[in-house]
Amino acid sequence: MCSRDSCSDESTKPNEKINLVGASCRKCTTVKASVVLQGKFPYCRQCFLAYFSHKFNAVLGKSKIMKSGDKILLAFSGSPSSICLLDLVQNYIDERRRKKISTSAVLLYIEEAFLFDKTPEERSELLNEIYNALLLYDFKTFYASYDSFFDEEIMLYKSPSSLLDSTDNSRMSKLLEDCTTDTAKIDLLVKAKNDVLVKAARWLQCNKIFLADTSDHIAVNVISNVSLGRGSQLVSDIGFCDDRFGDILFIRPLQDCSKKEVAYFNVFNDLRSITIPSFGTKDDKFSSIQKLTETFVNQLKTSFPSTVPTVVSTGNKLTASENGDNICRLCHAKVESNTNELSAQHATTVSGQISNLGPNAFESSTFEPLEEQSISDKNGCCGSPENNVSQDQLSEYLCYGCRLILKDSKSTENWPSIIKTNSESQIKEMEDEIKKFLID
Repeated sequence: MCSRDSCSDESTKPNEKINLVGASCRKCTTVKASVVLQGKFPYCRQCFLAYFSHKFNAVLGKSKIMKSGDKILLAFSGSPSSICLLDLVQNYIDERRRKKISTSAVLLYIEEAFLFDKTPEERSELLNEIYNALLLYDFKTFYASYDSFFDEEIMLYKSPSSLLDSTDNSRMSKLLEDCTTDTAKIDLLVKAKNDVLVKAARWLQCNKIFLADTSDHIAVNVISNVSLGRGSQLVSDIGFCDDRFGDILFIRPLQDCSKKEVAYFNVFNDLRSITIPSFGTKDDKFSSIQKLTETFVNQLKTSFPSTVPTVVSTGNKLTASENGDNICRLCHAKVESNTNELSAQHATTVSGQISNLGPNAFESSTFEPLEEQSISDKNGCCGSPENNVSQDQLSEYLCYGCRLILKDSKSTENWPSIIKTNSESQIKEMEDEIKKFLID
């Protein structure tokens, strides 16, 4: 039973602020603290750097996922967390070399200036700033554009000038313009970026991709992904290792590190990040689900410092469902099959079908389509131009979260042809099988 005082439990109260001005480091106890973590753990500069580096190395060591001969692709964005990751990986590889363990890494920067209508001069200035910042590291650097999302093979460039001369990202711009909400645009951009990273990793013969997602990023993703209908994919989207692509592993080595820790690490090591506005940076908090979730988490953790670790820990306890053999054409996650008829997903699907086809196309008692309803009528593909499938056709080969992106899109005209071609070929095979069955 609930007691009158159940809501006044200590765990629900904001943490009382402790005055740690002039406090000594909790590790060495001799030097004055330079940083306070979670409002109660004081560290001096030297002990904090040792603690932070150990946390990074311990995550990789405990997972036992790193092997001799690994080649890492570092996804660089210019953000504080990505510049922090570069420095940590540089030290990590140097340490492994001293132990005679072969490990190498390459850098990839995917240009996003097209999102903000930058002029060619502004694009060139930004890329040159990134180029100069990366000269401090021993990694071979490549540049790419979102044009590769639409092609089977990726185009990589060794210098900013060659990237500017060869790409304009017009196809990605048109695809994003088709989306009517910022929520769908942000979600689509994430999937497109992952696709480009995987193509680059395969071309460069890398078997692991390091992402600079901190615990704050992951906490926001846990909540926003559930809101976006990606609850079944949480294990892959927020976990330490995402193996959905099989031969390529996405690794999040900063998953236990907060934004605050990253900021202090950069300050103490004099690491300068590059200010690159992300999609929706200047928008208000109600512009997208992702932005609203980020605001909610940031406001909550000011009074409850354990908010982020608790959300991340809860997300990490989830396990992946083995239900479903089909793979989503866009995000490459498993598409759940034999969905429970009492689920919200099934109810949404039936509601959409009735809205599109009308109530007369279904059995009133079971809501199953009538037998005379042909596949071409059901999917609306009669008279469809070649290589341009309808939204209903394409949605059959997408997970629920990606269907919401498709639903938000005005048409499939600007979607990558490789996604539409694969879907169209499967639909044609299915129609041929049904025709053979009817003839027999």
